[in-house]
Amino acid sequence: MQAQDRISDYKEQSISLPSIFIGIGSPMVAIEYDDWTDKLCNFLENIPHPKGIIIMTPRWKTNEYVHVMYNELPEQLYDFDDAVSDTLYKLTYPCDGDLDLAKLINDILNQNEIKAKLDDSRGMDYAAWVPLYVTYPNIDVPIVQLSIPNHFKPRDIMKMGNILAELRKKGILILGTGNIVYNKSLADFNNKYSEADGWAKEIDRWFDNQLKNANIKNLLDFRNKITNVEKGIVDESNLLPLYFVLGTMRQKDHYFSIYEGFYYKNVAMRTFALVNNR
Repeated sequence: MQAQDRISDYKEQSISLPSIFIGIGSPMVAIEYDDWTDKLCNFLENIPHPKGIIIMTPRWKTNEYVHVMYNELPEQLYDFDDAVSDTLYKLTYPCDGDLDLAKLINDILNQNEIKAKLDDSRGMDYAAWVPLYVTYPNIDVPIVQLSIPNHFKPRDIMKMGNILAELRKKGILILGTGNIVYNKSLADFNNKYSEADGWAKEIDRWFDNQLKNANIKNLLDFRNKITNVEKGIVDESNLLPLYFVLGTMRQKDHYFSIYEGFYYKNVAMRTFALVNNR
């Protein structure tokens, strides 16, 4: 049976679930309740409860293949880059994986000429479990994480999202986490609410405008469209999960801004959804 045929095994819903890009910034969001937490959680409380979640983060990079997490009980990785509160090491998120969904994703990607393989050796990095800890604290949704092949560009990532978008109609929530603007050397991690620089705000506003207008051509050509792009987007990995979400856009979707603002001076926390209410 073809993978696309097996999608019918999932009961179709009257309302397609949104796809969401979450600006995560720092793992400290797990224990620091603020406006970002409030707005994101309020949004999720007003959509149907997902049957499963597919998530992509900047932190899982692989070589030739897309790796599909294939664990019944995924390990929780405490892969923090910097010193963080000891409290974070005490947090647990013992979610379930979904082997059937992982197999389906793997088959769909391969049948659409994206090399993928199941991976039972890796758990969830903090850019996956931290936002899930905040948004689904009851740990009642199975999770499948996907990797980003090192050679993939925004257009390749968009293709992945496009291929998997049909699962939104089946109760699967598609998430990407990262940051539109992130330059560690120009951030101020001693002051969470310090004012962002003008160039950082300009880049963030540019993406906001292009997303509102669904200007895919400009979004794919962002490096030639944005002033100070090298200052704001040092590592493209932080941005690629946005294109995964963008690839799931359908004709009746509209862009919905959940949160906009900056933490630590120049870390954009913009969080948005692609929503279809029909």
